[in-house]
Amino acid sequence: MLREHWAAYAYEIDDRPEGGGDIPRRATRWLTTVVRQAVADAGLGEDLSRYPC
Repeated sequence: MLREHWAAYAYEIDDRPEGGGDIPRRATRWLTTVVRQAVADAGLGEDLSRYPC
């Protein structure tokens, strides 16, 4: 099933290196970091196998 997601506003995260070149998987790295922080804040621990994806 294809789901479309729309945002009224979107902002660039200013984390590019000097010179402005892009880094492969930069958004994935950011998303992984914030999800890990949220999991830690929620106290869910490292093993998330019991939670559905």
